[in-house]
Amino acid sequence: MRPLKLCNNNGSIQLKFSVDGKRYSFNPVRGGSFGNPHDMAKAQAIATQIQLDILAGHFDSSLTRYKPASPESISQDSPSTPQDSLLTLWDDWVEYLCLPAHTKANHYHQVRQMLVKANPALVDTLWFTQSTLAPATFNKRLGMLRSCMEWAIK
Repeated sequence: MRPLKLCNNNGSIQLKFSVDGKRYSFNPVRGGSFGNPHDMAKAQAIATQIQLDILAGHFDSSLTRYKPASPESISQDSPSTPQDSLLTLWDDWVEYLCLPAHTKANHYHQVRQMLVKANPALVDTLWFTQSTLAPATFNKRLGMLRSCMEWAIK
């Protein structure tokens, strides 16, 4: 058996390997960056788990056992705790997205700074609608806030 290989796929992490003559390739860390040591450690742990499962004869050829949990796979029985502020919700959503640092540093960071300054309630929109943003910036950030809220509702 050849070792599993972590590859740089345009900055993201891709795991490549073969089992019984069949090739497999997938991203073990959603949104993970090849240059991020934390993401690489997670990917290596998943690669090690796959290798151990192959050796033990318990390899999941569908790869679902090794892929990151999606929001749909989270149990509906677990109690959900309401967020106490829009800033907390925003931080949780941005963390869920697993964005690279350079992406977070632009609009995501600017929206966070707006939230820190305004400290709005979850249903308050006045802080945003009265901002003096350029139309394109306003629409981009509005789309991000909308996505955050849709994620929270799901």
